[in-house]
Amino acid sequence: MTKSWVTAALALAVATLVAAGSSGTARASLGGGSWNDRDLELAAADLALISSLDSDEELVDAAGGADAGADGGHNPAAMGGLSLLIPGTGQLVQGEKRGYIYLLAELAFWGGFYVLNEQGLQEREDFKDFADLNWDYEGWQAWYLANCEGCTDCGYECRPLPTPEDDSTEFYEDIGKYDTYWRWWHEDGDEWEVDWDEYSDNDIAVRNDYWDMRQTSNLHLEQARYFLMAVLLNHVVSGIDAFLIAKGDAPEEGLSGGDVGIQFDVARGGGVRGTLVARF
Repeated sequence: MTKSWVTAALALAVATLVAAGSSGTARASLGGGSWNDRDLELAAADLALISSLDSDEELVDAAGGADAGADGGHNPAAMGGLSLLIPGTGQLVQGEKRGYIYLLAELAFWGGFYVLNEQGLQEREDFKDFADLNWDYEGWQAWYLANCEGCTDCGYECRPLPTPEDDSTEFYEDIGKYDTYWRWWHEDGDEWEVDWDEYSDNDIAVRNDYWDMRQTSNLHLEQARYFLMAVLLNHVVSGIDAFLIAKGDAPEEGLSGGDVGIQFDVARGGGVRGTLVARF
């Protein structure tokens, strides 16, 4: 801006000299040389051109400054995609410290998933080993061949059972779930008896222990899936939040008072339930 005023002042001074020279009453001597009227007119024209170019340069600089302000921001789609890929990174790139919240949540959710999933899988192997030890598969096969093979109008007792090799999931579920198979959970009972009341307390306790082991394994595996869902939700919420920050629509105070967040509570039957809360 100062340069423009200096140039304008020089142009005004030369114009004054030109006006005086044209009336024949004055001559200018600059730089040790004598100037005639033609020289003064050319100098005035040059200074006027310089002043014009300088003004244009300032306009360009101003426009460039505006562009820099626009370019100095962040692309909302890029920031949203970055946080969608790795939660919190889009916020941190924009200088928002709440990005650490998303990163810590990501680590916590994956940690919870890993611990519960590994625990559930180990418990699954444990209850399978328990069943192999305490449920008499050979005894059931012998009873089934003797009483149900070729039977066309057999009752519920002759419900077929897949082998552990064919469908281990259904096999280990059915022997604990359906009472027609409970007779072969035995320590000292008679598996040939159909009436469950004929079994000893020890036999009943063995089956109940198996049922509890299986339920515990299924619960932990289900809770692990809840944490996996929380991971997905964290990615989505972080991506939306980073997108809004880049657009300039997100609040400054962070998640605690912001327009985007996750609310967690205990789901019915166990586990964690996450709810995406967003106001636009």
